[in-house]
Amino acid sequence: MFGRVLREAAAAAKGQPVVSILTILMVAGMCIAVLMTQGRAVGTQQAVVGTLDDAGTRTIVVRASAEAGLDTSVLERLQGVSSVADATAFGPAVDATNTNVPGGTRVALRDSYGFDTGQHVLPGGVVASDEALELLGMQHPAGSITTHEGREAAVVGSIDVPEELGFLEPVLVAPADPGTLEEPMMVSTLVVTATDAQHITSLQEVIVSVLGVVDPEGITIDTSAQLAELRTIVDGQLSGEAQTITAAIFALAAVLVAAVTTALVMMRRRDYGRRRALGASQRLILALVLAQSAVLAGIGGILGAIGSFITLTAMNSPVPGPGYFAAVIVLSVTVSVLASVFPAFWAARREPARELRVP
Repeated sequence: MFGRVLREAAAAAKGQPVVSILTILMVAGMCIAVLMTQGRAVGTQQAVVGTLDDAGTRTIVVRASAEAGLDTSVLERLQGVSSVADATAFGPAVDATNTNVPGGTRVALRDSYGFDTGQHVLPGGVVASDEALELLGMQHPAGSITTHEGREAAVVGSIDVPEELGFLEPVLVAPADPGTLEEPMMVSTLVVTATDAQHITSLQEVIVSVLGVVDPEGITIDTSAQLAELRTIVDGQLSGEAQTITAAIFALAAVLVAAVTTALVMMRRRDYGRRRALGASQRLILALVLAQSAVLAGIGGILGAIGSFITLTAMNSPVPGPGYFAAVIVLSVTVSVLASVFPAFWAARREPARELRVP
């Protein structure tokens, strides 16, 4: 039944090319107006917010002195916090040099717990950042290092240090699985990444409550709360402006679509009257009018989205994500259908005999 209604609506649209093309152009223009104005603003918003996220707005860094008593057991307690996206702990830094270069440049070696190196590292192995390899005089991530305490370790790989851990550079990392530790190990630096910048303030309070330290005075916490607040403000302001202007554009388009649909219904009064006289229900007439509006609006929305994407790309302007384009198309169809409800009811409730007398 639904398929037949759509086919009939498509056939009716073809039978009235002028009105159909006008409806398609109006809906396409509505989509273009939204995407070229607010779509570009949304693209800019996504770029700005993404830049602020990249700047580390979701990161909390906890530094602990030896007297504080912070250990790896904190990682287990943080696993139950829903707003934590990732948590990595590092032991105290120990100076290390290239074993084959006595008196060479010292680089900090840290034991890490929960740090994803992206590769399998055997116990006792060490991975190094590119900056650390350069300072050690190693052209390739292969060799041996010796700490000032006499501990030796093999360099077995290189790592790309994430932006939130950039403050550790240059760094050598000896990764360990906290789940395999026989007893908790001392932690000097804890890096926690929140799932969202908006959770920074509340997450900081949670972290303080689960640290389990002996001396709270030995703890310092660094957050990007100001950047997170700026991100929230920017996101909220741009979103509010976008919603207001988009609503105004769609409201104007709804009025125009309603007017065109009314004209379409007036032009097909005899056809609807004949259908009603032959036994068509009011529900069928209603469905035909709404389906025709949906088909035309869908075509117009797709054409408008394609045209806007090509134009924004050619202008090197910020382009919103695919979800925004899809939302605009769906919203344009929805607005067009809702705007056609009153004319559709009017067509469905007309008396067949009276409509057949229309010249």
